[in-house]
Amino acid sequence: MATDTTNINERTTTDNNSHTLLSILCSDRWRWDSAGYSAIVFNADHTGELKCASDNSYFMGAKFEWKAKDPNTRCWQATSTDLSQLQCQFAIEITLQKQDNEGTCESVQTDPAYAFLPHLQTSRLTDDAFLPKTYTLRLEKGRFTTQCDRLYGGKTWYGAKKLHPWATWFSFKLIFDPSPYPPRKQWKDTKTSSVPGDTHFWEWNEFYSVENEDEVSDGVVGAMKRSIGLS
Repeated sequence: MATDTTNINERTTTDNNSHTLLSILCSDRWRWDSAGYSAIVFNADHTGELKCASDNSYFMGAKFEWKAKDPNTRCWQATSTDLSQLQCQFAIEITLQKQDNEGTCESVQTDPAYAFLPHLQTSRLTDDAFLPKTYTLRLEKGRFTTQCDRLYGGKTWYGAKKLHPWATWFSFKLIFDPSPYPPRKQWKDTKTSSVPGDTHFWEWNEFYSVENEDEVSDGVVGAMKRSIGLS
């Protein structure tokens, strides 16, 4: 297993003109919402961070270790200059790490979007939350708005949901089955304000990466013009 993992890492770091599943997975954080308050980060050394926030509530931030369940499958071994060829389904194992002392993840400390957030909440999780878990992931390439924007970020017009014109669009979507967030039964206390209640973030299972260049260059002004039919 260690040999396979090393080979995957070497292919990612030595060939800058091609892409692998690992290079896409580790190139950027994967955001559930446009601002990235809730996100998952995969590092090439098979560590990562999982963070979850809603409005002004911070539910959890935990480091984890991860590995491919079968690094020899074509999904992991494929190398291509055409990103669309790397769309695939694969399985990984994630193990959340317990924190001896409450504190903030490194990326939380340096990310302005997390400046208001307090401490890790791993002490509020049951022991079952830290057991290794297998997830099936599906990578898709296209033009996507976030699951958060679709659920909460739009306006309702005559019963139909419409996105805000300035919603962020992304080029990659990563779908988890099940959600990487611990289910409600793995929280010690769901009655306090710092622990999830009706948010149901354990149902959040779509994450997005690489902002769509056309949408970024167009900007908010262009989006607003399109929304009122001026472009």
